[in-house]
Amino acid sequence: MLGSWIGLLIGVPLISFLASKLRKIIGRNAAFYGRMNILVVGGVYGVALSVIVHFLTWTDSGWHIPFAILIVWGFLATQYIRFRENVMDEYNKAGQTAFVATIAYVLCSITLIFAF
Repeated sequence: MLGSWIGLLIGVPLISFLASKLRKIIGRNAAFYGRMNILVVGGVYGVALSVIVHFLTWTDSGWHIPFAILIVWGFLATQYIRFRENVMDEYNKAGQTAFVATIAYVLCSITLIFAF
């Protein structure tokens, strides 16, 4: 029971730090991404966030509130990539990467919820 709250206290800053660092990298390079780069970067980012969220709440034994908070926080972190795009990104490739990351996050989260 206490482990899930500790996972929440560790997870929120970790996910926020990861999202802010990756937003800078993806926002700077997104204008040069092709279709496969968008799929790979967005997919890896979404799956990695989902695995981090489920790993941090793995010890959850009945308290679903920290798990729900981290699920929503991870969803918001996938959308954070598209926040304030670069001026050179005229085709909104950072937004496309965020869309792919969100789809990958949701699908991986659903899979991990029903698998464990």
